[in-house]
Amino acid sequence: MNKIDPLILRNVHALGNGKVKCVVYTYNYKLAYRYLSHIVPQEDLICYPFIKAYGICTRLDGISQMANFDCVKYISSAPKVSALSYKSNNFLGTDNVVKNTDNICVAVIDTGCSAHLDLMIPKKIIKFVDLINDKKYVYDDNGHGTFVTGILCGSGAYSGGKYAGIDKDVNVICIKALDNNGEGGVLNILSAMQWIHDNKELYNIRVVCMSFGSVPIGLDDPLIKGAEALWDSGIVVVGAGGNSGPSISSIKAPGASAKIITVGALDVKDMSVAQFSSRGPAFNNYKPDVLAPGVNIVGLNHNLNGEPYIVMSGTSMSAPMIAGICSRIVKDNPSLTPNQVKRIVLSRCTPITYDKNIEGFGYYDKQKVRK
Repeated sequence: MNKIDPLILRNVHALGNGKVKCVVYTYNYKLAYRYLSHIVPQEDLICYPFIKAYGICTRLDGISQMANFDCVKYISSAPKVSALSYKSNNFLGTDNVVKNTDNICVAVIDTGCSAHLDLMIPKKIIKFVDLINDKKYVYDDNGHGTFVTGILCGSGAYSGGKYAGIDKDVNVICIKALDNNGEGGVLNILSAMQWIHDNKELYNIRVVCMSFGSVPIGLDDPLIKGAEALWDSGIVVVGAGGNSGPSISSIKAPGASAKIITVGALDVKDMSVAQFSSRGPAFNNYKPDVLAPGVNIVGLNHNLNGEPYIVMSGTSMSAPMIAGICSRIVKDNPSLTPNQVKRIVLSRCTPITYDKNIEGFGYYDKQKVRK
């Protein structure tokens, strides 16, 4: 039973031996498929080869049976994931930059994306993947994803450039993996990560932005495993730290990963760490890594019949700012690895409190950007 996440057992008992979703890590990915297909139909096995795992929904007897397979390494629970909004450009020094036309892509995993003018003129979204409702056209039934994408790459067309995104010239792939409530299951997020992994060369995906999170369930947390697999494949992963501050050790997954770039929220008004911004440590590592503005940020409204711009706060707003910075860094030097990009970002930070479990290396400082 030491192969089974204790959270699974609690969930099963709470449901009266009902079905629960889980992630099954394997020693032998192909062999495990043969064994697992005896527990659930093959068409119900969700395949995640990029982390050598499967997504399964089954009862306690199925979980116990899987744990007895030698090819099964560990069975993790699949917790709910939530968007990390809390209820600028000029600061980051991204205005009036020289256009770089290197054809790289940033992937955004979120609630989708609406056809806002700032994303249509010029067209920013080169691919839309809907893992919730399987629709083929761009849409956002929550608004969080549109806001995040606008911060990343919005053209500012509606505002005459005033509310343009961090990297106005980057191509974006939007993957809808969160529902109309801004929530979703880990299995959907892993499917989004798997899609990115499978298509990274086709679309030249170099950066992924993840403005969502869940409470980490340990070093085998599926979101952390997935994010680190993307990182190891050459993609810069930027994640929101979470909005559970000022409590310590409140960083969300996948931001709790030691590898990826985890972003906390800066309140530009008084140059302080936002009270709600999650704090470290995360598994004995300093977190977050960097701060970016996250309080009262102006961004795109997904409701095309309403005001074009609205105001939101949260580390969800901070993460796409750093993702946009990363995409510009990669376009300037496409040979950089994720670790090298992370070092460049951290080298441009200025501390406020000098407590790395509150602010990491500090806020991203435009004054330190190399000319």
